[in-house]
Amino acid sequence: MEKWFGDKRLWLFGNNLPLLPRRSRASSRAMERYEKLAKLGEGSYGLVYKCRNKDTGEIVAIKKFVENEDDPLIRKIALREIRMLKNLKHPNLVNLIEVFRRKRKLHLVFEYCDHTVLHELEKYPSVSI
Repeated sequence: MEKWFGDKRLWLFGNNLPLLPRRSRASSRAMERYEKLAKLGEGSYGLVYKCRNKDTGEIVAIKKFVENEDDPLIRKIALREIRMLKNLKHPNLVNLIEVFRRKRKLHLVFEYCDHTVLHELEKYPSVSI
């Protein structure tokens, strides 16, 4: 759901918490809190980096959308992903920590997971699930 506050647009989801951060200097400087350690991968819509929070030392994964949020398709995909991730909380799922904008591109900060089912399948290809 979209609401207007003055000339600012704020995207909301079910529990009325912001779905996307409003544009602000704090939001655009959010990436400065993180040190990029490595590129983990890339897909059709974004790049994923392994990063370290400079304040806490926490290792995270940051997904940076490659297109800016003015592209309607990218915005739709990003909003759907954010909405879903904000509602899913489980110890066996990688949780979304933070969402911010930098240079008109959305960044999603996730818990870092260095071990996945995909790694196990690649390591032991003859084992069936």
